[in-house]
Amino acid sequence: MQNLGRLPIISDTTRSYTVVENPYGSEPEDIEIAGGFYVAEHCPVRGSSIISDGYATAEEARAFLNAILED
Repeated sequence: MQNLGRLPIISDTTRSYTVVENPYGSEPEDIEIAGGFYVAEHCPVRGSSIISDGYATAEEARAFLNAILED
């Protein structure tokens, strides 16, 4: 009960990022996000999530990823 309501205590909270293709599967409910390449953030505390809009090519998604990593 000591950590009740808080996020888990994790010693390494390093986040990583990857470019993923079609993370929503082949038949998503919203057709506008159906395909393409997205940037995903992987966090040991909060898990994985998509942090970008869809891009037509992997190069465009990598350019977005490089832009956010430079900030």
